[in-house]
Parts: sequence; C-alpha cells; structure tokens
Amino acid sequence: MDIGDLIRELRTAHGWSQAHLADKINTRQGTTLTREYIARWERGKVAPRGFYLAALSSVLDVPLACPLWSDLERCLERNRSSGSSPDVDTAFI
Repeated sequence: MDIGDLIRELRTAHGWSQAHLADKINTRQGTTLTREYIARWERGKVAPRGFYLAALSSVLDVPLACPLWSDLERCLERNRSSGSSPDVDTAFI
C-alpha cells in the first residue's frame, strides 16, 4: 500500500469526501488546498511532504509516523492501542 492508498483509506474510514478532507486541512492550517490536490495524492501523482504530512496526521487523528508506514492495518492497530483511534471498521482491510 502506498501513501495515496493510506490517505484514501483513512479518509474513507472517517466517512469524509476529498473536499471535506481539504476543508478540514484548510481550516486547521490556514491553507487553500483543493479536492483536486487530495485526489492527486490518492492517485499517487504527487506525494504530500513535511507540512502536509503533519496536517494529514493532525486532521486524520493518527500519529505522524502513520502516513509514513506502508501497512494501513499496522497503522490503525497501533493507533487503536494508544487509545486515540477514530471509530474505524477494519472489515475493509
């Protein structure tokens, strides 16, 4: 699983659209990120770096290390064990 797949899985686990994720990041970080840019991340056309990795971590409520992991199940399990995971149905994994 690549970073785009991970972003998509975490976003959909929250029940958010790409536009909603962009809005959440924009509100929290004061940016002007678009839904189209989220789509580019998810399709693997570009990868978020530094600032946006931190923003994704904050908005998606996962440890910063999560977006760097290639295994979503491992990321979610680690997050659950820390007691800060969103309600995620892992049946899709």
